Amino acid sequence: MFDDLDARSGLRTEATDTVLVGLDGRWVELDLTVGHAKTLRDFLAPYIAAAQPGAAPPALVESKEKMTRTYAAALRAFADERGISYRTQKKAGGGIGGYYYGIELRRAFAAHLAATGQVVE
Repeated sequence: MFDDLDARSGLRTEATDTVLVGLDGRWVELDLTVGHAKTLRDFLAPYIAAAQPGAAPPALVESKEKMTRTYAAALRAFADERGISYRTQKKAGGGIGGYYYGIELRRAFAAHLAATGQVVE
Protein backbone atom coordinates (compact mmCIF):
# COMPACT_ATOMS: atom_id res chain seq x y z
CA MET A 1 0.00 0.00 0.00
CA PHE A 2 1.47 3.34 -1.07
CA ASP A 3 0.86 6.92 0.04
CA ASP A 4 -1.85 8.41 -2.19
CA LEU A 5 -0.44 11.93 -1.93
CA ASP A 6 3.07 10.90 -2.98
CA ALA A 7 1.69 8.64 -5.73
CA ARG A 8 0.29 11.73 -7.50
CA SER A 9 3.92 12.82 -7.95
CA GLY A 10 5.03 9.39 -9.12
CA LEU A 11 6.63 8.40 -5.81
CA ARG A 12 6.06 4.99 -4.21
CA THR A 13 6.24 5.77 -0.49
CA GLU A 14 4.96 3.08 1.90
CA ALA A 15 1.66 4.14 3.49
CA THR A 16 1.12 3.25 7.13
CA ASP A 17 -2.23 4.92 7.82
CA THR A 18 -5.64 4.81 6.15
CA VAL A 19 -7.71 7.94 6.81
CA LEU A 20 -11.42 8.19 6.06
CA VAL A 21 -12.46 11.74 5.14
CA GLY A 22 -15.93 13.05 4.38
CA LEU A 23 -16.89 16.41 2.90
CA ASP A 24 -20.09 17.58 1.23
CA GLY A 25 -21.55 14.07 1.24
CA ARG A 26 -18.52 12.47 -0.42
CA TRP A 27 -16.41 10.00 1.57
CA VAL A 28 -12.93 8.97 0.50
CA GLU A 29 -10.26 6.71 1.90
CA LEU A 30 -6.67 7.98 1.84
CA ASP A 31 -3.63 5.76 2.33
CA LEU A 32 -0.99 8.04 3.86
CA THR A 33 2.36 8.03 5.61
CA VAL A 34 2.33 8.83 9.33
CA GLY A 35 3.59 12.35 8.53
CA HIS A 36 0.96 13.08 5.89
CA ALA A 37 -1.81 11.68 8.12
CA LYS A 38 -0.62 13.90 11.01
CA THR A 39 -0.47 16.97 8.75
CA LEU A 40 -4.05 16.32 7.57
CA ARG A 41 -5.35 15.70 11.09
CA ASP A 42 -3.58 18.79 12.45
CA PHE A 43 -4.99 20.92 9.63
CA LEU A 44 -8.55 19.65 10.17
CA ALA A 45 -8.44 19.69 14.00
CA PRO A 46 -9.85 23.24 14.49
CA TYR A 47 -12.68 22.56 12.02
CA ILE A 48 -13.56 19.24 13.65
CA ALA A 49 -13.42 20.83 17.12
CA ALA A 50 -15.92 23.50 16.01
CA ALA A 51 -18.24 21.07 14.20
CA GLN A 52 -21.58 19.80 15.44
CA PRO A 53 -21.95 16.02 15.74
CA GLY A 54 -23.44 14.44 12.66
CA ALA A 55 -24.78 11.05 11.71
CA ALA A 56 -22.51 8.48 10.13
CA PRO A 57 -23.05 8.04 6.41
CA PRO A 58 -25.50 5.21 5.69
CA ALA A 59 -22.83 2.93 4.17
CA LEU A 60 -20.79 3.10 7.37
CA VAL A 61 -23.49 2.20 9.85
CA GLU A 62 -23.09 -1.25 11.40
CA SER A 63 -25.38 -3.77 9.81
CA LYS A 64 -26.94 -6.63 11.74
CA GLU A 65 -27.84 -8.40 8.50
CA LYS A 66 -26.02 -11.58 7.60
CA MET A 67 -23.34 -11.15 4.92
CA THR A 68 -23.34 -13.12 1.70
CA ARG A 69 -20.39 -15.47 1.17
CA THR A 70 -19.18 -13.28 -1.70
CA TYR A 71 -19.23 -10.14 0.47
CA ALA A 72 -17.49 -11.93 3.35
CA ALA A 73 -14.77 -13.24 1.00
CA ALA A 74 -14.22 -9.74 -0.42
CA LEU A 75 -14.05 -8.34 3.13
CA ARG A 76 -11.43 -10.94 4.13
CA ALA A 77 -9.39 -10.19 0.98
CA PHE A 78 -9.56 -6.44 1.76
CA ALA A 79 -8.36 -7.09 5.33
CA ASP A 80 -5.62 -9.51 4.24
CA GLU A 81 -4.25 -7.06 1.63
CA ARG A 82 -3.94 -4.40 4.32
CA GLY A 83 -2.74 -6.61 7.16
CA ILE A 84 -5.93 -6.03 9.17
CA SER A 85 -6.71 -8.89 11.52
CA TYR A 86 -10.05 -10.56 12.14
CA ARG A 87 -10.92 -13.50 14.36
CA THR A 88 -11.88 -16.99 13.34
CA GLN A 89 -14.16 -19.29 15.28
CA LYS A 90 -13.04 -22.92 15.33
CA LYS A 91 -15.29 -25.91 14.83
CA ALA A 92 -15.05 -28.83 17.24
CA GLY A 93 -13.40 -30.88 14.48
CA GLY A 94 -10.67 -28.27 13.96
CA GLY A 95 -11.93 -26.45 10.86
CA ILE A 96 -13.04 -22.82 10.66
CA GLY A 97 -16.63 -22.42 11.81
CA GLY A 98 -16.96 -18.71 11.15
CA TYR A 99 -15.35 -15.30 11.26
CA TYR A 100 -15.73 -12.20 13.40
CA TYR A 101 -15.21 -8.85 11.68
CA GLY A 102 -14.96 -5.84 13.98
CA ILE A 103 -16.96 -2.69 13.27
CA GLU A 104 -13.82 -0.73 12.31
CA LEU A 105 -12.95 -3.27 9.62
CA ARG A 106 -16.55 -3.33 8.38
CA ARG A 107 -16.65 0.47 8.23
CA ALA A 108 -13.28 0.67 6.45
CA PHE A 109 -14.45 -1.87 3.88
CA ALA A 110 -17.75 -0.04 3.33
CA ALA A 111 -15.84 3.24 2.87
CA HIS A 112 -13.48 1.54 0.43
CA LEU A 113 -16.42 0.25 -1.60
CA ALA A 114 -18.04 3.70 -1.60
CA ALA A 115 -14.79 5.46 -2.57
CA THR A 116 -14.00 3.03 -5.40
CA GLY A 117 -17.57 2.57 -6.62
CA GLN A 118 -17.28 -1.20 -6.24
CA VAL A 119 -20.39 -3.25 -5.63
CA VAL A 120 -20.16 -6.60 -3.86
CA GLU A 121 -23.34 -8.63 -3.57
